[in-house]
Amino acid sequence: MITVEKFNQVYSDVVEDDTGERTPFEIASKARELRWKGDRMPLADAAKLYASISSYNNFRPDMLTDLAEQFSDEIEATPGRENSVVVYLHVPAGLKDQVEEWVKDNFEADEIDWKEEEDTLRVWWD
Repeated sequence: MITVEKFNQVYSDVVEDDTGERTPFEIASKARELRWKGDRMPLADAAKLYASISSYNNFRPDMLTDLAEQFSDEIEATPGRENSVVVYLHVPAGLKDQVEEWVKDNFEADEIDWKEEEDTLRVWWD
């Protein structure tokens, strides 16, 4: 299971400390992981992890919370990082078109594509 601490290490360059200040980049760049893929989990749990980091370019953590509220427990997610923010959404076949359309309308992502695993929608922000 992924802890918030591990997730914050991966994204240490966009984590804010208790005072609301961003972690100094020199420190964060030594701790962060630019290539990382976590464990598959309920979307609501992944949304909580992403909520622990600040906005990053067009990515806003509340996007995943909104998606979780829209689709309830029907979607799972694998958090990750591909130099920038990425999330893999595992979508039931009957919801693929609906979820893809919702993501395109609401996420402002740079890349949205289905992976080889037919149920996995990759969403990446630069």
